[in-house]
Amino acid sequence: VWLFEGQFGRWLGTAAEYISLPSSRAVSLPDSVSFAEGACLGIPALTAHRAVCADGSVAGQTVLVTGAAGAVGSYAAQFAALSGATVIGTVSSDEKADRATANGAAHTINYKTEDVVARVKELTGGAGVDRVVEVELGGNMPVTSRVLKANAVIAAYASMAVPEAPLPFYPLLRTGPTIEIVACFTVPEADKLQGARDISQWMATDGLRHNVGATFALDDIAAAHQAVESGSVIGGAVVEIG
Repeated sequence: VWLFEGQFGRWLGTAAEYISLPSSRAVSLPDSVSFAEGACLGIPALTAHRAVCADGSVAGQTVLVTGAAGAVGSYAAQFAALSGATVIGTVSSDEKADRATANGAAHTINYKTEDVVARVKELTGGAGVDRVVEVELGGNMPVTSRVLKANAVIAAYASMAVPEAPLPFYPLLRTGPTIEIVACFTVPEADKLQGARDISQWMATDGLRHNVGATFALDDIAAAHQAVESGSVIGGAVVEIG
């Protein structure tokens, strides 16, 4: 099985050999998917599902996924592409660009070396994007606010660098976007379970890429946290028991 919400409402989290969960939080894992790969799913995959699918089908839309090689972004790119969207992914290196492309991004933009606004405008013929799956709402807002179609959606699940996100009112006024804050714990139960079903269906019929960046023994869990915090791991840091 793959699990989600193992840490929600408990201070011990999932850094344990055994935990008790409601059966709805333990979802069948296909035989073709390893336990390490299944460990990458959980909250990252459900967050990606909500960020992409909360407002219905994205078929025919252009979806910008910031951090398209990350734990959430890699699934968001796949879910959007599998749903019929054209995916543009932002990345910070050539290696991550390759990962994002493998995850379904039709186009990648290195935000460290390229002008993201100019490239998005070029790739969309000046139209902009219908939806943004946003890993850094505050830090990216000066760019995001300039690449939106009218009535676009910004689905943001993090804002670590700039927690108090600026709202450039007049650029946003021109397009009238909706900003959605995505947190799995607040998703309605029916939508959460539908997300788990959709993810399982994609795994069974289309296959999903699960980016296991590094594995650690349970005794080395502190090193796993340090690796994630340092940004040295591309993909998920998996802690194995036994």
